Amino acid sequence: MSYLILVKHAMPEIAEGVPSAQWHLSSDGRQAAAAFAQILEAYAPTRIFSSHEPKARETAEIIARHFGLLSQSRDGLEEHHRHTVPFLAAGSFEAAVRGCLEKPSDRVFGEETADEAAVRFHSAVDAIDMEASDDNVAVVAHGTVISLYVSSLTGIAPFTVWEQLGLPSCVVIPRADRTCVKIVNPDPTPPPLGGGA
Repeated sequence: MSYLILVKHAMPEIAEGVPSAQWHLSSDGRQAAAAFAQILEAYAPTRIFSSHEPKARETAEIIARHFGLLSQSRDGLEEHHRHTVPFLAAGSFEAAVRGCLEKPSDRVFGEETADEAAVRFHSAVDAIDMEASDDNVAVVAHGTVISLYVSSLTGIAPFTVWEQLGLPSCVVIPRADRTCVKIVNPDPTPPPLGGGA
């Protein structure tokens, strides 16, 4: 059986005056990414892709190194666009994400709607999936867009998925049955983040 594995990046170093799309991994995040690579051994990824955002790219590089692979960054895998949103405390950030996911056709948070982000991410993932259809593919990306993708396959509310994704975590999607997803979260009580992680 082959898998598509959607990985949420590890913990970033939060920089309140910097858009979250530019955040890098924290030292704890780098350690967690290395530990998470061992968990991914169960799914034996043979190709690894990531968004261009530093926290995702760095997570992918750490995982790829564990498997003796090189990671590739691809357009379209970035998080829901919210570059102009100021830093938000954890509770406000969670409420903003919920509003975005529960009103997917409205631009209520950031520069694109959830529907627009979903179409962009789905297209990028599908292109990778077709290119590497015989491989176990890991795609390192971000919580909101992963949640939207999983919701489109399973019908599970995207915010419900979002709440279950730690830093890092993944959703394992068997290619034989894409509705039968498994969330792998080594830390079921991740610390709340603000900003746009």
